[in-house]
Amino acid sequence: MTDLTDDSIISTAHTSPICKRKLDKDSLSTAIAYILHEIIKENEVIAIVNNKENKTKEEKDNIDIFKGMKIPSISIENFLKRIIKYTNLENSTLILSLIYIDRYCEITKKKLNKQNIHRLLFLGVVLAIKFNEDDYYGNAFYAKVGGIVLEELNFLELGFIKGIEYTLFVSEGVYDKYESYLCKFNEL
Repeated sequence: MTDLTDDSIISTAHTSPICKRKLDKDSLSTAIAYILHEIIKENEVIAIVNNKENKTKEEKDNIDIFKGMKIPSISIENFLKRIIKYTNLENSTLILSLIYIDRYCEITKKKLNKQNIHRLLFLGVVLAIKFNEDDYYGNAFYAKVGGIVLEELNFLELGFIKGIEYTLFVSEGVYDKYESYLCKFNEL
């Protein structure tokens, strides 16, 4: 799904004629939250169809460190808007975070669900900020924004970056595909 053969790199100065109108953070966060919510709904249907009582040994051994004890009461969209409010990140960082989540799921074969989406989204954003932004805060600040303790953030960050095989680089072609998809969604 990801194409890492293109040597160009994404920067916050990336401008693309893909969108007919510029995406603002509010519409971008709404689009990302909606897409993630739809993926979760689809994964729930697949889980029912596959009857999870018949898990393979590999599935049983494949522990999800991002799975929360309970489903957070805050919606995906409101959680993302909270992160945006306190971090003031760039639009390109939001798009990168979606790419990182997709990459994580593709490599680890994990499925997005109601119990892991908030942590995966949060870690995708934190790593995208650190990779893409010129200025960023320390993990103690991000832990407060995400509503978790510092030690948990450090542990999850390591798990996420290992899960994407330390690959934070995103080619311009891959970035443009995601941006185009989000723009098309926003035009609906």
